[in-house]
Amino acid sequence: MIPPEHNAQFVWKMEEILDLYEEPYDPNRPVVCFDERPCQLLAEVRESLASKPSKPQRVDSEYERRGMANVLLAFEPLKGRREMRVTEHRRKLEFADMMRYLADDLYPEAERIRLVVDNLRAPIRQRPSTRASLRKRLGASPKR
Repeated sequence: MIPPEHNAQFVWKMEEILDLYEEPYDPNRPVVCFDERPCQLLAEVRESLASKPSKPQRVDSEYERRGMANVLLAFEPLKGRREMRVTEHRRKLEFADMMRYLADDLYPEAERIRLVVDNLRAPIRQRPSTRASLRKRLGASPKR
C-alpha cells in the first residue's frame, strides 16, 4: 500500500511511464523494460506416473532443491523483442553486465536507451556502488 503522503509522487511517476509507452517507436531512443527475479531450481525425486485415458499425469509433490538462479529480462514492447539471461548470482555486476550487453550488442547505434526499471533498481544514479559497477562493466562513457 502506498502511504498517502506519497500518492501524488506515485501518480506522477506512473503517468510519466504511461506517456513513455504511448510515444511512437524511435530506434535511436528505444524504450526497454527490465526486470529480474530469483528462481529456485528443483528436481523431481520420483518419476511421475504417465497419464492414462481417463486419468491425468501424476506428479509427486516431493522434490529436491538444486540451488538458485537469477533471471534477467529485457523487453522492448514496441518492437516485441525479448532478451533473457540466467545467471548464478544476483549482484550489481550481473546487472551491469546486462546493461553493457544492451548498450554494446543490442543497441549499438542508439543515442540513448530509455530503461524502465522497477523500484528495486530505481536509484541507480544515487547509489555509488551501482554506478561504480556500471562504469566497471561499461567503461568510462555509458549511454545515459
